[in-house]
Amino acid sequence: MLSLDFSEVFENHDQLSLPEHGLSMSGLQRKIGVLFCAMLMLLGSGCGDGPAAFSNPGSIEVLIQSHGEMLDPNGYQVLIDGSLTRSVEINSTTEFGGLPPGLYSIEITGVASNCIVVEENPVTVLVLSDKKTIGSFGVQCFATFGS
Repeated sequence: MLSLDFSEVFENHDQLSLPEHGLSMSGLQRKIGVLFCAMLMLLGSGCGDGPAAFSNPGSIEVLIQSHGEMLDPNGYQVLIDGSLTRSVEINSTTEFGGLPPGLYSIEITGVASNCIVVEENPVTVLVLSDKKTIGSFGVQCFATFGS
């Protein structure tokens, strides 16, 4: 039977390299990130620098569903870690490929003033080697006065 001991991981967490994707982690979030990192290393993926970082890339598929009245005619912007950006239609799917394994922030911007994103925005997802991670957002739009 395989026995796992993460005590060394937590004691030496400063020596581990978490993904550099603009995320700010501290306290419990950092420990959870380190645990994810340790699990990724066990799975043969990577978490930053070192030999395990040479694993195959993964991808993020972003699904957007818009509902309501007076839907946003201009669509939205999808941002990955605040730097990778893509314009998308109001009810669409887009995929960002070739991403190294790690944690990523997905955000929907450019939402019309009469619409709201009904899920957490931004959301953090974990990309694994050779896997597609899905992030979905719902946008609810409302009729404006005088229309």
